[in-house]
Order: sequence, then C-alpha cells, then structure tokens
Amino acid sequence: MKKSLSLLLALAMVLSCMSFAFADGIYTPGTYEATGKGYSDKEPVTVKITVDENAITAAEIEGSGEEPFGIAYFDMYEEALIGRTDGEIDAFTNATLTRNGISEAVEKALAKARGEEVAEEEPAAEEAAPAEEAAPAPE
Repeated sequence: MKKSLSLLLALAMVLSCMSFAFADGIYTPGTYEATGKGYSDKEPVTVKITVDENAITAAEIEGSGEEPFGIAYFDMYEEALIGRTDGEIDAFTNATLTRNGISEAVEKALAKARGEEVAEEEPAAEEAAPAEEAAPAPE
C-alpha cells in the first residue's frame, strides 16, 4: 500500500512539474503578419494572424494577385486556421497554390509569435519590357 501511494505521489509531482513547463504557452500573444508565395509570381499572399499563448484566434488573408477561384476560399481558409498551432490546412479544389502560400505565410507569422527571426522575401521585380522602336514618320 505504501509503495503504491509513493508511486502515485511521485507521478503527481512529475505531472504537476510538466504543467508548469507548458503553462506559459508557446506564443507571445499578439497580431503577426507574413507573406507567402501563392498562385501569383508578382503578388504574395499576406496573412495576418492573432494568437493567444497556445493557438491562432483570428486570421485575415489578402492576396490581390491570386486567381478568383483561390480568393473565393479565403473566408474558409481563415476559419480553418482558428485554433490551429500550425499552417497545415486542407486545400480546396483548384486552390492548392493559394493554400500553399497561405500555409507558408502562417508558418512565418507563427515563428514570429514564438520570437524567432523570420526573413521575408521581396516579391520578384517585374522585368522591364523592351521599348518599342518608333516607326519612321511617313514623308
């Protein structure tokens, strides 16, 4: 009986120590923003998430360079992110590249929430189109 009681007490102590280790959560509460490469080569997908100590509590997605079929799913992607601790969300038909950009941006924003350094990539600059040569004026 004493042995069982000692074992139970030791287990309770270990579990209580573990709860203190995770009590602070993994994120610094706040709002974080990051970008990811979606469908467009010119305009990244921008995700703004709000987190508490443990998960995403709100999400906003912007991506004017995405195709209309990808943009149509932004609300559903935003809802799917609530309560998550990562950017892994299911893709909807025809919107996989958009989802990939959203997931990339969420992972970067969550890294910021954990206090990690995150390098944001600049969107590729448009290449200048060659100037057309003026046709000679008719005489």
